[in-house]
Formats: sequence, structure tokens, C-alpha cells
Amino acid sequence: MTQEREARKLANEYWSLLRRKQFGVRPEVFLLGTLLDRRHAKEYENWIKKPIPAIYRAPFLKRMHWGKLNRAWMTKYFDDITVLSLGQNCLPWLLPNRWGLRPKELDISPIGPFDLFATIGDKISEAVEGDFEPFLRESALKQFAGLLKTPTLMNEAMQASFFHEMGNWWAADNWRRLRVSYQERIDRFKRIAETGSVLYVYCICGKNNVDALIKTYLSKLHRDNCRLLIINVLSEPVLSGTKYEQLNIVNIPYPQDYNWTYWNDYTSERGVAFEFAIAEAIKAELQRLRPPPEPVGKWFATLRKRMDVSR
Repeated sequence: MTQEREARKLANEYWSLLRRKQFGVRPEVFLLGTLLDRRHAKEYENWIKKPIPAIYRAPFLKRMHWGKLNRAWMTKYFDDITVLSLGQNCLPWLLPNRWGLRPKELDISPIGPFDLFATIGDKISEAVEGDFEPFLRESALKQFAGLLKTPTLMNEAMQASFFHEMGNWWAADNWRRLRVSYQERIDRFKRIAETGSVLYVYCICGKNNVDALIKTYLSKLHRDNCRLLIINVLSEPVLSGTKYEQLNIVNIPYPQDYNWTYWNDYTSERGVAFEFAIAEAIKAELQRLRPPPEPVGKWFATLRKRMDVSR
């Protein structure tokens, strides 16, 4: 998190220079919007519109505007609730950030160990049941040469690799930075799970064991001020677990031939519609966890009018 704070400081210090130039459509351009203070939001919005192809501009702006609305709504009613990822991929971490559903968290620095670590089968259940010991088990960590011979760390116990933490910087000193970072994420996850109000979000995107996940959630994580939302993005519906009041399963399949990590997919009209549906499902679960004092539709309509934002 220290690196993100430093990056935010640099972005805001140099924004007056950066906004005079255009860099085309590249990841750093979108990342800059995350790093800048809210006071630069309007300037950034006008700046970012120029390089984005016309076909993507309207859906991109829709996501930006709904992000503003959601941040205001979350801050007003759910400021003390953490939207916490349980995997199975990075979607439960990245999508809420894009849509303003974690307004008080740093957008880039992970909260917990599942934010950027993909899992298969019942490995999430094994990790939670085992007090996260499998994550950093010394005998399970094996280095290999990844894409372009980049140093990459495999966790044989979890049957997955740390693909978001590759390269020499992470690998230095026997992967010390990675070990420290993941221990901090584990400690933070456990602290929030034990003391905070939490909406856990899990995304079914491949081979999994949803029944094992539900059993682990109910026995290890669930408290009166917590809920679990399971989002199935596969084409085959998932019905298991629907009998439990403490959780909900929604089926929101990926659009056809869709890669949710590509900016031209998730910024397209169909991509924004897909992500909007998931953001609304998260908001619905938050309201089940704590019903707001006024109708959400009325509140959003009032704020949209005030901000001159149309859906």
C-alpha cells in the first residue's frame, strides 16, 4: 500500500503536466484516473475522452458516472461494510473498484489474499479451513520461468501461480516482498472477517466446488453482520446453495467471445452492461445486509439529477 500512496502522490503532483499531453489508449491512461484525487475528476474525464474511440466513449462515461453515484451511495449508507473478495478470479476485486463500490479503499493495493490469486476446485475452502497456512507453505512454493522467461512463483498446495506478482522485483531475496505482502493480506482478511461487517463476493469462473465453499463460509466466516454473494459467470446456471438465507447466488454469464480483462471488452457497450448487472447484484446484497432508510431508486434518481447524470 505504501507504493500506491507514493504513486498517488506522484500522479497528483504531475497531473498539471500530464493533462497537456495525449498518450493514446494504454493501461496507464486508465490507471491514472484511479490514482488522481477526486478534485481532478472532471479534468480527467475531459482529458480521457479524447483518445478513447467513439464506439467506446458512451459506455466508458456511463461507468465513470455510475462510479461517482455508487461512491456517494456507499459512503452515505455502507461506509463501515467491506466488500471482500473470496476469488475465484480477480473479478470480485477489480469490478467493485471500477464501479465505486469500495470508496474508502486503495484501488490498486489488495485487501485480502484472494483479490489477485486465482484458485480452482475447493482450494479456497482448504485455505480458510487451514487458517491460510497453504498460501505460504514453504515446501509448496516453486519458482519457474513464466512468460518471456519471467521469474514466477507456483504454489503447488493451492495449484495456482502468483501471476500478478511476477518478475525480478518480486523474486528478489527469495520472494521476500511477495511473502510479506501476502502475509499482510492474510492478516488483514482475518482481522476484517473477525471484527467487521462484510459482504463476501465469490465468482464462479471455472472448475470449483461451490458446496465446499458454502460449507466453509457458514462454519468459518458467517456472522450476523455478514453475507455471501456468489456470482456465476459461466453459461451453465448454478443452483446449489439457494436454500440458505445467509447467501445468494446470481447467474450473470459472460457475453459470447468475451474477455473481461481486455479494456476494449469491458469498456464496450456489452461489457459495461455485463459489469453493471454485477454491480447492481452487489448493491442488492448490501441492501439485504443493511436496508437503507430511504428507497434506493429514489435516492439515486435525486443524486443523478443533482449531478446531471443519465443512466
